[in-house]
Amino acid sequence: MDEINVKSTAAGRSEFLHYEIESATRKVLGKGPDAKVDPMDLDHKQCVAALDEMLKIYRKTLGDDDFADLLSGKSTSGDGDGGATALDALMAKPDDDLLMRDVIKILNDEIKSLKRRLDGLEEEKE
Repeated sequence: MDEINVKSTAAGRSEFLHYEIESATRKVLGKGPDAKVDPMDLDHKQCVAALDEMLKIYRKTLGDDDFADLLSGKSTSGDGDGGATALDALMAKPDDDLLMRDVIKILNDEIKSLKRRLDGLEEEKE
């Protein structure tokens, strides 16, 4: 695991996602870039808005064609499995084979999955 930098790769990806979530949370709450926020304090509606903000950023980064592929449900990892399998495959890639486009596509899948789970929890609550 040390040879392929698993720990440092996972830490970097976790930090990237943490930054993206906090940035979206600040935007939803109308806070400045230096404000301390805790995404766990968001209610359901705010969580969905934060996920939508993240999707906007990914769309801008990916471009319309790749983003349209994501929304149509095309596989983002090339293996057709999507979801956790795609994330696992991404985590297994060595740093020098990792493209930001891959990270964004997989995170988009994870965000969509989280939105579905949040909606399901909200429906159960009602």
